[in-house]
Amino acid sequence: MSKEQKLFRTKVHRLVDRFSDEELTGVWETMWGLYCDRMMFKAIQAAKSYQQPWDLLTHEEAVRFLG
Repeated sequence: MSKEQKLFRTKVHRLVDRFSDEELTGVWETMWGLYCDRMMFKAIQAAKSYQQPWDLLTHEEAVRFLG
């Protein structure tokens, strides 16, 4: 762990210690939502990097292809 990371971790702990239990609950809910959004964004970006133009068909193209 770098010196900057240790300093940041210390600052975060000090900040968290100042929150009331109610505030911590709200902060956690917000942070969890942001974390989930970030994970979803990363998954979408990963899927896009593997997607080829011919992977997706319109409804009409799929019907023509199957017919």
